[in-house]
Amino acid sequence: MKVNQMSVGDIIGRSAKLFGDEVAVVFQEKGVTYNELYENSNRIANSLIEMGIEKGDVVSVISLNSPEYIELLFAVTKIGAVMNLINVMLSPQDIAYIIGHADAKIIFVEEFFADAVDKVAGSKQRVLIERGLGKDAKTKYSDLLNASAEEPDVDIHPDDPCTLIYTSGTEALPKGVIASHRNWYATLMSGFYDLEVTKDSRTLLTIPMFHVAGSYLVLCGLMGGAKLFVQQRADLVEAMEYLEKYDVNYLVWPPTLYMALIQMTKGERTFESVDKLITFGNPFPSYQALLMSAKMFPNGKWMNYYGQTESNPLGLSYGFVEMNEEEAERFVKNCLGKPHLNVEVKIVDDEGREVAEGEVGELLMRGPSVMMEYYKNPEKTAETLRNGWLHTGDLFRVGEDGLYYFVDRKKDMIKSGGENVPSLEVETAIAMHPKVGACAVIGVPHPYWAEAVVAVVVPKPGEEVGEEEIIGWCKERLARFKVPKKVIVTGYENIPITPSGKIMKRQLKEKFKDLFAEKA
Repeated sequence: MKVNQMSVGDIIGRSAKLFGDEVAVVFQEKGVTYNELYENSNRIANSLIEMGIEKGDVVSVISLNSPEYIELLFAVTKIGAVMNLINVMLSPQDIAYIIGHADAKIIFVEEFFADAVDKVAGSKQRVLIERGLGKDAKTKYSDLLNASAEEPDVDIHPDDPCTLIYTSGTEALPKGVIASHRNWYATLMSGFYDLEVTKDSRTLLTIPMFHVAGSYLVLCGLMGGAKLFVQQRADLVEAMEYLEKYDVNYLVWPPTLYMALIQMTKGERTFESVDKLITFGNPFPSYQALLMSAKMFPNGKWMNYYGQTESNPLGLSYGFVEMNEEEAERFVKNCLGKPHLNVEVKIVDDEGREVAEGEVGELLMRGPSVMMEYYKNPEKTAETLRNGWLHTGDLFRVGEDGLYYFVDRKKDMIKSGGENVPSLEVETAIAMHPKVGACAVIGVPHPYWAEAVVAVVVPKPGEEVGEEEIIGWCKERLARFKVPKKVIVTGYENIPITPSGKIMKRQLKEKFKDLFAEKA
């Protein structure tokens, strides 16, 4: 091992020396210490070497959150192999594509998913992560724990590939994002500064590790001596038990989970131990909804977070702040604050020129956390990483307060009658309607307007809402040119979504592309 080695796999060994027999992870009421994680990760690493896995080989993992997943993250990376974290919610076709495209040498698969993976994995070697279902397998995870607990001696360069995470794109096949060990260390530096992760953090890990944000929380927490309460999947009943029994103080959830907790508890319970709450993804549907969420966490300070898999996942954030009406309005307007440590950003127009304050343009980022490349996709890499910047495809503006505000995905901006209409702004307005459960706003070809603003709306269960009601609602809240020309009311089953919950607008655009054809 080199004297200046920078390896993600080394993190757990250094933490074990510092925190030893302190509990690192709690999973299904059972604690796992730092020493146990370290020794088990070494055993798995040495078993992989014995099985012929070499530096640079890809190891795929198909699993829900668990201590075994964490051990694998350290084991794979400490021998210089590449950890391929696969989204379990993907279709069998997508999983087959990823396994093949990644050239996986071995696949670790949790017992829940073993039958499905068997159908698409071909002759690739597999290791079963047992869950008590009684499935037979040639090699099981528990078998690998019989190897030596000694640290394997592998020289790893900071710029060696470390993780391979495929994005669940709404426009094309998944793209494999390669991040190096150096990328991850830059990310973890930000975690201690921007996210204020400390040894006293007691973090509820609900978001999946196969998303970059989940792995970020794991690595940052365990590097700093924190305690992780690991949920296999999003389970609010279990989450409330953890919050109350273990005094969890750190939450990272999308708005949908905070809203679901309000519905489950009717807003009548409070969780005083939580003092840091992060929200990400889509904004809350209204500032009232955010204030209701904040009432459940009377001692909490809130952060709004933005990042991408390609930036691993640094970007910008606003917070931590005490929630009040003024701050809630800022959150709902998608204020993302300032760039993270190690991140430089600028906003540019279509010609690459920086825009003035208040003008909308594409956000560009650069810094040591930005990905190495898209795996085996040089054309897309060159398109995304050009002129020394990561082109995010996201539109931002800088407000009068000097803070950055998300406007829309560049591909979702609607150009109607010579005006730019941010689909997100219209969606946010419609989502505030008390009868609306979900909505998507798209641009549809129109013979006069070039593109017409069209809203696809799903009512809440038990509610009915019509086109005129939604249009009237929008007229009271939006500029005239942003009001939908057409509202289509439908059911949830007719809204195509990705496995990560993003609405597939491309499919909606294709479905309704001839909506105004008869008016030509």
